[in-house]
Amino acid sequence: MKSAIALAALVVVASPSFAAEARFPKGAWSVGAGGGVAFLRMGDVNEQIRTLNGSTGSLFEELNHGGEWMGAVRYALDDRFFVGLEAGGISAHSKDPVSGRELGARGTPALAQVGIQIDASDDVALRALGGLGALVNASFEERDAGPTGASLGRVSGTAPLAYAGAEVEVRMSGGLGITAQAILRAALLQHPSNAPYDVDFSGGAARGGVQWTFGGSR
Repeated sequence: MKSAIALAALVVVASPSFAAEARFPKGAWSVGAGGGVAFLRMGDVNEQIRTLNGSTGSLFEELNHGGEWMGAVRYALDDRFFVGLEAGGISAHSKDPVSGRELGARGTPALAQVGIQIDASDDVALRALGGLGALVNASFEERDAGPTGASLGRVSGTAPLAYAGAEVEVRMSGGLGITAQAILRAALLQHPSNAPYDVDFSGGAARGGVQWTFGGSR
C-alpha cells in the first residue's frame, strides 16, 4: 500500500498534465479505501504484559501499534460540507519467541463521518474530518503456540469510538485521487467480559489510500 501511494504521488509530480481539479461539489459522491498504521494506548494491557514478562520470563512486546484498514462512502451536502459512513478493522499482535504464544487485540470500527473542505487548490484538497460511532467486536486474546492456535483466554465487547483528523487528497485524473490521513482516536473498552482491566484502543492513525469522486454539480 505505501509503495503504491508513493508511486502514484511520483506520477502526479512528474506528469502534472494528467492532474485534475480536486473538487467535491454539491451532490457528489465518493468511495474510498485505504490502510495504514494504528497507534494504540493500551495502558492496562501493556501493564499486564510487563508483569507477565517479569514473572514468567516471557518476551512479549507491548501493544503500542498495529495495522488498520478502512472503506468509506461520502456525500457532499454543498461545496464545502460532506457526510459519510466508514467501516474497517484494527489489529495488533505480539508473539513470545520463547513459548510461541501470541497476544492480540482487534476491533471493527463502524461510524458516521462529517467533514469540511478547508481549501482546494488545483489538484490538491485539504479537509478536516470527524467521526462518531462504535468499535464493535473489540477483543483482547491470548492464543496457544500449537497448530490450531487455540484460545487461552479472550475478553470482548463494544466500545464507543470518536475521532478527529485531517486529510489531503491529490487528484490524479478525472475523479481518481490518492489520499493521506492523520487522525486522533478515542475508543476505550472498559472491563470487557467483566475483566478487572480496560482495553484502550485510543491513540491515532496514519493512513493512505485511493478515492473516486463522481457526480454532483459542475
